[in-house]
Amino acid sequence: MPEYLPFDLPFCVRCTKVIVDSINEFIKNAKEKGYLKGRIDKSYRYFENKEKDQESEKYPYINYSQIFVNRIPWFIEYIIGEIAKELKQKFLVLIITPYRIQAQMIVNALKDK
Repeated sequence: MPEYLPFDLPFCVRCTKVIVDSINEFIKNAKEKGYLKGRIDKSYRYFENKEKDQESEKYPYINYSQIFVNRIPWFIEYIIGEIAKELKQKFLVLIITPYRIQAQMIVNALKDK
């Protein structure tokens, strides 16, 4: 008998439905293109939550673009400006990048702006 029993934790309690759905779509497309060979399949499901549902209703889209790395801060600034024009109130922004150095570059460029 093993010293431990594996079990799944399929629910994400921190993310909105928009993010969970987007991640699942991203993984599905990556698998179809053969990028995730050898990946262990696991369920990633939205945990029902009224507050998160309200966030998803307020922010139903994820903005993205395929651009050169030096244009990323410009793109983020542009998107933030468009959101600010529409909402006319404070809002949160989540920026996800696979590389720490890229994240720092984006932070520095946005601070300069």
